[in-house]
Amino acid sequence: ENGQPWDFSIEAKRQKTRCMVRQQKPYMLIGSPACKDFSAWQALNEAKSKDKEGMETSKIASIVHLDFVASLYQDQADGGRYFLHAHPLNATTWMVPNIERVLLRGDVQRVHGDQCQYGASAQHGPQKGEPIKKPTGFMTNAPQVARALEARCAGRGGACSRPGRGSHVLCSGRSARAAQVYPTELCMVMFRGIRNQLWGDGTL
Repeated sequence: ENGQPWDFSIEAKRQKTRCMVRQQKPYMLIGSPACKDFSAWQALNEAKSKDKEGMETSKIASIVHLDFVASLYQDQADGGRYFLHAHPLNATTWMVPNIERVLLRGDVQRVHGDQCQYGASAQHGPQKGEPIKKPTGFMTNAPQVARALEARCAGRGGACSRPGRGSHVLCSGRSARAAQVYPTELCMVMFRGIRNQLWGDGTL
């Protein structure tokens, strides 16, 4: 906005966003906060880092962001509307207290979807086009969206069960950065789940 990022570590940005959500009352709110500070790779980096204070400051900012989106999810659900939250399945973000509180709601579920089943693949290098598994947790209070996103890879020993087959590429470094962008097919599956929820609600 006005050439500035929506940085949720800034209170004014949080307040403005909350006002927008409460005024517009979106049918579906999708959140996918950055997970870098909570990944397994980051834990290894932290053990070796000489700037532990800088890493801790970054992690605190990330928790502020997570707490904020968790409060938006609660508002959505309390208002009879829907949300979808996506984060790596094994990230430690799932243990952040406010995320745990959302997950403990009786109307919320988390499903496991492997992004290789939705077209995630290496974008660079000699392994370009090979699948990236990227196990992801999708937390939502929309049953049809959860159903649409629950697709797991049945491959064994690194092999992928996607229609084009192939062998999984390690999701690290450049591949991990590229994999932050959702594949088109994953976006389409989300849209189909939302459409089905609209049908289920009798809105369509």
